[in-house]
Amino acid sequence: MPTLRAAALPSRNPAFGAFRGLAARRPLLVAAAALLLWTLLIRLPFLHVIHDDEAFYAVVAQRWLRGEWPYAASYDVKAPGVFAVLAAVQAVFGAHLAVIKGVEIAFTAWGALALYRLLRPVAGPVCAGLAAGAYPLYSLFMLGVAAPCQLIEAAFTIEAFALALAADRAGRRRLILMALSGLMMGCAVMTKQTAAFTALSLFGWAAWRSRARRDLLPLALFCAAGLLPALGFAVCFLACGHVRDAFDAV
Repeated sequence: MPTLRAAALPSRNPAFGAFRGLAARRPLLVAAAALLLWTLLIRLPFLHVIHDDEAFYAVVAQRWLRGEWPYAASYDVKAPGVFAVLAAVQAVFGAHLAVIKGVEIAFTAWGALALYRLLRPVAGPVCAGLAAGAYPLYSLFMLGVAAPCQLIEAAFTIEAFALALAADRAGRRRLILMALSGLMMGCAVMTKQTAAFTALSLFGWAAWRSRARRDLLPLALFCAAGLLPALGFAVCFLACGHVRDAFDAV
């Protein structure tokens, strides 16, 4: 009877082999690209869903670019971070509701990638990938199709936790990672004030780890960097003479 020889077997697809090689060399790059495409697939069907908050945030950000400061020219109780993010993006891409949808997609994909990085060292790549893939799905619930503030805050928060846990496993980079974690947490609070409660939980964990290591410097850097976004906004509003308006509103 005829037999199959190894030489007679068809060779693997070169493209598939190249992809496997890239995934082995750059797993985070491949994960980022896959999660971005997945997020686009999930959220693009809802591109036409526009909430009043999205339109209002876009107007506040655009007026800020024209020199009309939030809380003085346009009143809202949201922290200034969401307006700052949208103003920065609108300064590059222009004022359009599609720009806000792009921000929501980008920050959802970032949150998914941060979740993957958070879970991969402790749960493995498969579980981390499943959790990260589920993130864009459950971001749609509770008006998530039109909630830039919550999506931006969530991405900052997850990134803060991912950096903090990475710092706990790091060597010389521990101080840098803890400072970046604090900065991300500070940005989250400046996007949505309720993130302060999450910041307290992360602070408690960082304090516990610092006490266990008998090294308070990472905790000090975490706290100092976490205050930078608030101090930055305070200086900006103080310089333009609207710090009282911002304080009363927020």
